[in-house]
Amino acid sequence: MGIPEQPKRFKLVGWLAGVVVLVGVGSLLVNGRFGTRDAPPTPRDSPTSTAVPTPPYCGVDELSVVGAFDVCAAAAPDAASICTLSNEMLDDLLRFAGGNQVFGLHIEVDGGFSSAGKYDLPPWPHGLGTRDGVAKVEIDEYSTDTLWQSIAGVLTITTADGRTGIMDGTFQAKNGISAVPGVPPPTLRVSGRWVCPESAT
Repeated sequence: MGIPEQPKRFKLVGWLAGVVVLVGVGSLLVNGRFGTRDAPPTPRDSPTSTAVPTPPYCGVDELSVVGAFDVCAAAAPDAASICTLSNEMLDDLLRFAGGNQVFGLHIEVDGGFSSAGKYDLPPWPHGLGTRDGVAKVEIDEYSTDTLWQSIAGVLTITTADGRTGIMDGTFQAKNGISAVPGVPPPTLRVSGRWVCPESAT
């Protein structure tokens, strides 16, 4: 006569299981965690995330430098600048500083310089001081003794005397940074206005 008790026992177990499920669902709803997802990890939580460099916002009289280092650089007021123009040769040497960086900016068009205008900045066929008519710009990073040479871009000379202009070029490290086989040298993107100070000769 004990057999008819089995269905009652199963019903009781089923009823208790249903109560447990309802209590669990209620708890999730009260705590606000039902149907939600954990917030995505922040960049610092993810070991694979990398920062993307963005050009700094620089003033009208500063150079924007982005790449191997990022900085807004202004002409150093105490610099002994040299700005000369003679016999179709433009030779300007300025000093800029920004953040913890100080560097020299050497602008040269040796042969073929006539007046204001745009001058392409191709990879150098020859070094500075070679009368080949090619516009060349070199950055001398004083803290590391690294030389950066223009390899692309445009140099705009805005006055006939060659004392003001606009830089928009890509530079490649030529020395001072250890070369890694199969890895191209680091680069800098430099843009902005430059002006020879009145005292420059």
